[in-house]
Order: sequence, then structure tokens, then C-alpha cells
Amino acid sequence: MPRNRSFDSLFPVQLMLSSEAEAPANDISCDSPDSSNGHGGRQGRIEATPGRRGRVVVASGLVFVLLVVVAITCGLFDRDDEAARAEVRRRTVSALELQGVRLGPVRADQLDNSEATLVTLVDEHITNGRVDGQLLKQLEELGPQVVSLAQTEVMAEGIGPVVSQPQVWGLSLLGTGIDDDSLSVLEGRLQLRLLSLERTAISDRGLVHLNRLAGLRQLYLTGTRVTNAGLGQLAGLTRLESIKLGGTEIGDDGLVTLARLPRLKYLTLDRTRVTDAGIPVLAEIESLEFLDLHGTWITGKGVETLRGALPECRVEY
Repeated sequence: MPRNRSFDSLFPVQLMLSSEAEAPANDISCDSPDSSNGHGGRQGRIEATPGRRGRVVVASGLVFVLLVVVAITCGLFDRDDEAARAEVRRRTVSALELQGVRLGPVRADQLDNSEATLVTLVDEHITNGRVDGQLLKQLEELGPQVVSLAQTEVMAEGIGPVVSQPQVWGLSLLGTGIDDDSLSVLEGRLQLRLLSLERTAISDRGLVHLNRLAGLRQLYLTGTRVTNAGLGQLAGLTRLESIKLGGTEIGDDGLVTLARLPRLKYLTLDRTRVTDAGIPVLAEIESLEFLDLHGTWITGKGVETLRGALPECRVEY
């Protein structure tokens, strides 16, 4: 029987083709139907190595074969699971769109996950301040998502059921009627990476509920009542990469907290009380890639100084 090199390379079982030696009594062997090789010797006897070594080798071969079978089986199951998940998602998307839910991609500057979906809900999906329960169940099948409740009539009691879903990585409450106490439902939601509270009545007191959102990377506070004192609550959010503070009462003293955030890349301070006195502190934020200073008290000379200190940062003025 010719030696099968591909078989030998796949299976770590040592096979011997014996031409003369007789197999010991405890060997495992089988003879080929054609036992003559035409040269006077015997060929076709496949033997395991004798004694303990033979048993180990055969056992190793059986284990390997079993592992191959399991791997193939699991691969088939994986493919089946992927197809099933794709079909569930397709049906979920169709059902959501029929209900007027807008679905779209999440921009790269919003969330660093291209697979996340932006889910935009409107007042039609809200009853008595709460998102429809059946709709929330459908959203569970959608995977990672940023849910926008912007400018809706959602109330504090309606936010909790939304953020309690682990696949909700981002939440926009822009222009809603929420207040400081409403944010208590966000405590412990470590999966949140993006949070927009723009144009709400949130003040320093509300930021207390955010100081343990360790996974937060984008925080938008444009047009809120946040001041220098409140920014201290954000000191522990070391993963923050983007903060919008435009139109707030933030001044030079508040910049100290921002300078301590090691990953801060995107910062908007437009229409704030920041002056040239804050330039040395801003210059310390070497991780910055974008800085908006429109409508501040910083002078043109101060901007040039800042651009020289942060050559890799785009400074808008």
C-alpha cells in the first residue's frame, strides 16, 4: 500500500509498513487484501508501535479525529447561527422601519464601532413619557446601538428601560425636558460610551450621577447649566475622548480638570468664558486633535500661541 503523505501529515499516528517482522501478540494490525508486493516480501500490514507506545499512539489518533469532527461540527453550527442572526436582524429592521423608526450608521466621531446602529425615536414611539415596551423588545435584536430620544417627550421613568439594555452603547437626550434628578437612572450603566445632554436643564448637581460611567468616551453638554465646579465630577472619566461644552459658563478655572483627562481629543469651548489666561492649561493637553474657541474671550495672539504649542491640533477661532 503506497504511503499517504497527506494522511501522515494530518494525523500524529506513527504507522509502520512491515515487510518481515512479525507483530507482537498485543499489536493492532490489519492486512491489505493484496499482501504480496511482487518482490517476495509482505506489504500492506499496518501496525501500531508495540506495547504502551502503541496504545498511546492509537489513543492520540482517536482524540485528534474526534477534535477534527467537533471542529467541523462547530463550524457548521457557527455558520448556521450567523445565518439565523442575519435573518432575525433583517426582520427586525423591517418591523422597526414599518413603525417609523429611523435607522442609520453611527458616525466615526460618535462611536468607534462601525457595527453600531443609530436608532432615532420620535414622540409616536412614546406613551406617557415611556418608550413602547414592544418596541424595546424589538430593539434587543438589533445589536450595538445609539438611541436618540432627542426633542421627544420622554420622562425620567422612560429612560431607565432604555439604558438597562446592554446593547445600548449611546443615548441622546438632546432638547428633552429631563433634569438633574432624571440622570440617577444612568448610574452603573457601564456600557454607555456616548451621552448627549445638550440643550437640557442639567446643572452641576446632575453631573454627580455621571462620575462612575467609566466607559464613557463622548459627553455632550452644549447649552447646559454646567459650571467650573461641576467639571470636577468628570475627573474620574479617564476614557473621555470628546467633550462639548459650548454655550456654558465654563471659564479658565474649569480647564484644569479637562487637562487631566489623558485621552481627550475633541473639545468645544465655543461661547464660553475662557480667556488668554487659560492658554497655558490648554497647551498641556497634548492629546488634543480639535479645539473650538469660537466666541470666547481668547485673543488672536493667544490662539497663535496655542497653535504653536499644539501643532497637531486643529484650533478653530
